[in-house]
Amino acid sequence: MEALARDLVKAGDRTVLDQEVKDTKTAMSLLEAVMPKVFLDVSPNIQARFDNALLNMAVNRIIAAEGHERTAAILIRLADAMVSRQLPTAERPIDLTRLDG
Repeated sequence: MEALARDLVKAGDRTVLDQEVKDTKTAMSLLEAVMPKVFLDVSPNIQARFDNALLNMAVNRIIAAEGHERTAAILIRLADAMVSRQLPTAERPIDLTRLDG
């Protein structure tokens, strides 16, 4: 009975993760559609700071939602993914909740 309960929880977790991946893909697709227009509508000085500003905004949003410790873990995962030469796309977002290996 315990094994069945564990399997049901795992299946439920997979369903949640599948929906999270779908939601991440949708969010990335929407941002990819909007960002080029926003980028082109600003001065070159602002364009040069755009990536840094986006990263800072993202980190602040993650801290607000997840807290400092969890954000640190997520950023470590991001660093691990970058060292592994992974490239996040709307179709293949990087899972920032697990380390490779």
